[in-house]
Amino acid sequence: MTNEKFHEVDGGAALSDDGLVAKYCFRTLSKYPIIYGCKRYSYGTHNIRFQIEKRGDLRFFFGILTSLEKVNRVISTDIDNKSVYGWWDLNSKVINGKVQRSQEKNDIKKYDELTLILKCDRQQIQLEHHRTKRLLELSIDITICPFPWKIVVELTTYGDCVRIIP
Repeated sequence: MTNEKFHEVDGGAALSDDGLVAKYCFRTLSKYPIIYGCKRYSYGTHNIRFQIEKRGDLRFFFGILTSLEKVNRVISTDIDNKSVYGWWDLNSKVINGKVQRSQEKNDIKKYDELTLILKCDRQQIQLEHHRTKRLLELSIDITICPFPWKIVVELTTYGDCVRIIP
């Protein structure tokens, strides 16, 4: 495991427990909170384990983007957010910033644990859902999402709460 913590927040979330917990708690803001990790990843394999402490009706996003960028909320051209890779829950993957939905069932529930696995040397990421034993995998185009990478999590329902398990 890594010493990852949540570090930077864009939107209505608060961090607690020394950066290990992110909670969507400011409803007055008109944007969903996006939370970035503090570490940067360029080589090796890194496992970041999360636990869903509270879950609403909408999806969570777990993924990466190049550490040189932030998620652009106002998409004006098709080059915006190209370095974003990851998953909206278990049934939609994001590649080069574009969502690809599948017919897979979304099984993420409160108290579930997931591990985001960054395999830098293989230029891929995986998302493991422990309760269902599902393992999702994406190859990363490092010309579009160059190293170093950083993790990104988005919460979409007021009250959503996620913890990094050290």
